Amino acid sequence: MINLLKSIGKGSVIFEAQPLGKCWVISPKDGQESAFVKFVDELTVGHCDKVVAQPVTDALGRYVRAVVVPFETEASS
Repeated sequence: MINLLKSIGKGSVIFEAQPLGKCWVISPKDGQESAFVKFVDELTVGHCDKVVAQPVTDALGRYVRAVVVPFETEASS
């Protein structure tokens, strides 16, 4: 999980990341909206044992950002 969170924290070619406590707010870079949706969907389904990814949509239902919250366990505290 640590590698996943470090990766998110660095941002990528498809999104920018801003820290929010132990969480991240990620938003798509211009022209990367489709890739961003796929990434957020993968976080939501593919890593549901490591993080909670909550997409935020605009009035048309497009993802404009997502909040990524890590699950904390006793071992990671």
